[in-house]
Amino acid sequence: MNKFNTSFKGYDKTEVDKFIDEVTMRYSNLLNALKVKEQELKETKEKLDYFDNLVDSLNKAMMAAEETSANIKKMAREESNQVIQTAKNNASRIINEALLKAEQAELEADAIKRKVAAYKRKIKAIVNEQLEYLDDIDKVEID
Repeated sequence: MNKFNTSFKGYDKTEVDKFIDEVTMRYSNLLNALKVKEQELKETKEKLDYFDNLVDSLNKAMMAAEETSANIKKMAREESNQVIQTAKNNASRIINEALLKAEQAELEADAIKRKVAAYKRKIKAIVNEQLEYLDDIDKVEID
């Protein structure tokens, strides 16, 4: 606490005014520092909201990729099953025609398997890329 010298009519006015000015300046500096910190906190919260939204988007993208993968697998299985069933039904007809169609069905099944493998690779790449984005979120420095 500050002690003031006394004068004829109380404390020395100059010292008191100087002290009040000093307290006012300190208060003003603290208030300005508080405003700066509040702005920094607001910006940090905005960044956090942005990253929360980014995480949500990445989660949705990963779920969509998983769903797409499951649908592609299901469609490939259904399509290959249809091709095989068609080949079996037509086998009772002309033997040569049945053999040709069976061979055709196997080629198509192989092509579908290659497509499924290609889709799997693409989806895995997408998921890995999304995981890298998630890992990069941890590396972002927030001021």
